[in-house]
Amino acid sequence: VPRWSPSRARGGSGSARAAKKAANTLPVSSAVDLRMQELQRDVKSPCLSKCIATLRDCSQLQEPPRTGFFARLVGGSAFDFTCCCVILLYSALLLHSADTAVETLSEELPPLMAFCDSFFFWFFCVELFLRLIVHRGYFFCNEDWKWNIFDFLLVALAVHEKVADYFLQRSGKNGISLTFLRSLRMLKMVKALRVLKMLRFVTELRFMINSVLGSITSLFWSLVMLVMMFFLFSLAFVQGVGLYLIDVQDTISPEKHKELVFHFGSVLRSMNTCFRSVTGGDDWGAYYDVIEPTGFANCAIFFFFIMFSEIALLNIVTGVFVENAMKLAQPELGQLAFEQRKKDLEDAASLRQVFRYIDADGSGTLTADEFHDCIQDERVKSHLAVLGLSINDAEQFFRMLTDIGCTTSVDLDFFVDACLKMKGVASSIDLQTMVYETRVIHQSLERLREDTRSAIQGLRDGLDERAQSNDCA
Repeated sequence: VPRWSPSRARGGSGSARAAKKAANTLPVSSAVDLRMQELQRDVKSPCLSKCIATLRDCSQLQEPPRTGFFARLVGGSAFDFTCCCVILLYSALLLHSADTAVETLSEELPPLMAFCDSFFFWFFCVELFLRLIVHRGYFFCNEDWKWNIFDFLLVALAVHEKVADYFLQRSGKNGISLTFLRSLRMLKMVKALRVLKMLRFVTELRFMINSVLGSITSLFWSLVMLVMMFFLFSLAFVQGVGLYLIDVQDTISPEKHKELVFHFGSVLRSMNTCFRSVTGGDDWGAYYDVIEPTGFANCAIFFFFIMFSEIALLNIVTGVFVENAMKLAQPELGQLAFEQRKKDLEDAASLRQVFRYIDADGSGTLTADEFHDCIQDERVKSHLAVLGLSINDAEQFFRMLTDIGCTTSVDLDFFVDACLKMKGVASSIDLQTMVYETRVIHQSLERLREDTRSAIQGLRDGLDERAQSNDCA
């Protein structure tokens, strides 16, 4: 049966921790991998199946750890902070250049702004080059592959723009097609997308953009729902207004007829009126005044439409968006691991402070008497309770510490390690570890029973043989 030892406990190992480590290193199939497996089963074409298999293999590639000067440079927080600051400065340059173009009615940049634009261009090229040197082929298939491809496309478009500007300056605008000039202007507008790179370095902004992108599907179906509701109510309004105009076509004034036809003369116009009424484009009371002469039925339908849209429809749509945003705004796995690691280090530092406070003589170890005397201090109890260690019986708590390490005293590293293990409630992996160890103990006891039974049977056989030999003698 595996047991704890002080050396293993001080090293932070043991059956429970080993089981947790094994559970954390188990390969987990992602949703993308499962989706690719389904596609590969459904596809009939061998060529498409082979392509999907290749994409699946690429998605399962794990980038090896990178070392060296460039890896430390690119992977450092200072590099990300510098890139973020440069993007902010580049955004200010784009803002000022756009204002300057409107004021001067010219696409040519002043010399200083042109120099700054060239500086930013070469900075982004060097940044991309350094990342390519560090990550190499994994640049396009690691965990940040989406941002890497986005960055690569932006730099490629910037290079294309510089090359096009160079040839345009050499040849002049004569003989250049209008389509080419328009595409060049579009490339200059695309440069503003580089501001989105800031989302890569700011966690909160990345959560927000993930929520926005994940809500596109909900946006589409919400629009479909709104169009269906507007269509049904607009159809009722148009039919009611049509019947009213047929009945009063000889007595209605031209101004009133024109106003009704303008707002409710067709289904599309009526849908536009409904949209403006419920989204704040216009006050719905003005449209009620228009439809009021058509009769009680149309007024009742219009009242019901306003109440249904404001109280039920729009709130339900908003609730769907909020629910999807909350689902998609969950922290990423790496961020969760970082936060958990940070919390563990903070708890360990707090436990070290508690140990130094309890160890009054500075010997580096705790005995049962020292722990029992100091644990009566309410400050120590409160500190341990904040860390999730509620101590009601000091002797039992210290006995648990010594039983884990099979020692009579407790040193600093062992105290921190053992307290961290006993903090909080038992997790699923702790329960599974206990079941595993219980099963191992049960198997060991079974083997011991069989060995004991065999030994006893052997003794009995030996004694019987000896008794028979004595009787014969």
